[in-house]
Amino acid sequence: MNDNPNASKRSAIPCRICGVENYSVSFCDSAEKTRMDRDGICFSCAFWELRAEHGCHTVIDGVTYQPGHRTDGPMRGMGGRRFDIEYFDGRVISTVDLWCGGVVPDRWRKRIPDTARFLNGARSVKVGETICFDSSEEK
Repeated sequence: MNDNPNASKRSAIPCRICGVENYSVSFCDSAEKTRMDRDGICFSCAFWELRAEHGCHTVIDGVTYQPGHRTDGPMRGMGGRRFDIEYFDGRVISTVDLWCGGVVPDRWRKRIPDTARFLNGARSVKVGETICFDSSEEK
């Protein structure tokens, strides 16, 4: 018997969405944890279900992003490099604080569609299993 209260607990039933078995249910209180408990789903499915329901504002080529608000300092997304983004509604932004939120799994692509595109040479490139980014070039 393990008396450690922090020991990982595992689901006795498979995830109702993806079917993964024996997934961890040891998470702190969060919207994902609430959804896991309510719907009998794994963390990954809860994570993407919430994003599908509430929308992801910046999705480019099936990858979610979050533009931040920092303009200087060391804690900026993508190392503080500039990214120009055009949204399909016509808005254009430039940010030096862009955070990658992950590749949208195929299961959720119809519910989490692309909303924007990179401009001025910015792009993501898969090199083996690693995703690399080229920032926007100076205009």
